[in-house]
Amino acid sequence: MPPNVTIIICTRNRAESLRLTLESLRTVTVPEGWMVELLVVDNGSTDGTRAVVESADLSPIEVRYLFVGKPGKSRALNRGLAETTGEIVVFTDDDVRMHPLWLVKICQPIVHGQAECTTGHIKLAPHLSRPWMTNLHRSYLADTSDRNFSDVQEMVGANMAFLRKVLEKVTGFDSELGPGALGFAEDTFFSKQLLQAGFLLLGVAANRLHKSKGAGHPIRRPRRFALYRHRSHTCHARTIKAAAFAYEYREDVGGQMGGGMKYVLALDQGTTSSRAILFDRKG
Repeated sequence: MPPNVTIIICTRNRAESLRLTLESLRTVTVPEGWMVELLVVDNGSTDGTRAVVESADLSPIEVRYLFVGKPGKSRALNRGLAETTGEIVVFTDDDVRMHPLWLVKICQPIVHGQAECTTGHIKLAPHLSRPWMTNLHRSYLADTSDRNFSDVQEMVGANMAFLRKVLEKVTGFDSELGPGALGFAEDTFFSKQLLQAGFLLLGVAANRLHKSKGAGHPIRRPRRFALYRHRSHTCHARTIKAAAFAYEYREDVGGQMGGGMKYVLALDQGTTSSRAILFDRKG
């Protein structure tokens, strides 16, 4: 039986970037018999986002607009999940350009029963690259060029899909993570929960999106996060790249840095090691 698919895009005050993404989505192949809907979840935009969505003609893809006023991408993602009608849920961002076979390739392993979850390749658009960027810097912009797709351990929110039935065990995205909250890791944490629940995640290396931030979003050298070992021991910055975010995170109550939002993310689930990274979002 052909699948019923829901695509979810969350956005906030990026109407022009979203418009270009929807134009790209119009070129995507929808196989005969597939029922596909797009949910655009507007997380409190004050620009022309709603008009962009309501004027979009992506036939045969049905387009629906949802508004979530309270800031937080995870809240928007969860509203999308609550409204989805598809048995397969696909996520992408408001600043990507799709290959015509993107939807088919990201869904195919799920349709054929090879996995419950999939994630695809993301290539940073050339105009976003900077000479000082390492693979780690590019990964902050969702680029997956250095990822081993034969053994993926996490999904990237700009290019991922899963069976809706996984929500019976993993109920959604943590509202204290992601843009509008901690700033990131909502997709990483969700991925770790899926794996812990026993679901199979498959990387689709041939499935590619291009990440292409619109005008008004300059690329600057990243701010230096404060990095500590637990009990205030220094933690080498290189450990970020190797870190596997724990299935659980906890607020640091030690007050070591004072003010700001502080979380300790353990590097190893169940380990006796005291290694941890403290991310401070002050200022």
